[in-house]
Amino acid sequence: MRSSAVIVVLAITLMLPSGAVFAQYNPPNTTPPIPPPPALRPALESTTSATAPTNSPLAPSTSSQPTQSPTSSGPKNVVMPPSMDKIDDKRPLIVGDVINFRVVEDHEAPRSLPLNDSGEIEVPLLGRIPAAGKTLKKLAEELKALFEKDYYYQATVLLSMDVTARSRAKMGKIYVVGQVRSPGAQDIREDENYTVSKAVLRAGGFGDFADKRKVKLVRKKALDSKETETTIVDCTEVFDKGDTSHDPVVKPEDLIIIPQRLINF
Repeated sequence: MRSSAVIVVLAITLMLPSGAVFAQYNPPNTTPPIPPPPALRPALESTTSATAPTNSPLAPSTSSQPTQSPTSSGPKNVVMPPSMDKIDDKRPLIVGDVINFRVVEDHEAPRSLPLNDSGEIEVPLLGRIPAAGKTLKKLAEELKALFEKDYYYQATVLLSMDVTARSRAKMGKIYVVGQVRSPGAQDIREDENYTVSKAVLRAGGFGDFADKRKVKLVRKKALDSKETETTIVDCTEVFDKGDTSHDPVVKPEDLIIIPQRLINF
C-alpha cells in the first residue's frame, strides 16, 4: 500500500513542468514588526501626521493648548490716591468764595464751605477757621495739621474752588464813608469793573459839603495785615471831565473816605 502511494507521487512529479513549486500553507505571522531605524523615524512620523485626520486621537492637538500672551512686568490698573500737591497755590481766598472741602479718609462727598463776611469758613470738627488771604494749598496744609493733631492718624485734605457757586457769590465788600448820601458797605462782584466813582454813585452821590478833589482810597497791604496805603483821587477829573484814568478800581475790603471841604460856600 505504501509503495503504491509512493509510485503515484513520483508519477505526478514527473508530469509537472520544471520549476513548479508546491504551495505550502503558511500560518499567520504573530511576531511584532521590527521598528524602522532612527534615521527614518522623522520622515515616517511626518507622513503619518500629514495623512491623519484632525479628529484622530493620534493627531497632535494644536487647539487644546492655551496660548500665553506676553505680560508686562509693571502693575496694571493701579489707582493712585489723590494728592494735595495739585491744590492751587496762587490765588488768595477772599470773602464770598465758596470752597469744596473733602477729607479723603472719610470716603464722603465734598462739602461746600463759603467764606463769611469775616473771612472764615466753618470746618467740620474744627469749627471756624480763618481763610481769607490764604491760598487753597496753604489752607489745606493748616487743616491737615489740625485734623491729625486730634482726630486723624492721617488726613488728606482736598480743597478746590466751587466755580458754580462762586459765579453767583459776592466777591467781597467795600466801605464808603463821609460826605455821601448813603454811606455804608457795598457788595462788589467778580465780573464787575468797580471803581471809586461807581462806589460814590451807588452811595447816592456826593453830599453838599464833600471835597471831591481829595477822596481817599484806603487799602490794606495784605488781607490779613493792619498796614494800609492811601491814594488820593480827584473825582472832578472823572465827573466833570470824563477822564477815567483818575478813577481807580476798588478791591474787596477797600475803604473810600469822602472828606468835608474846609470852607463851605
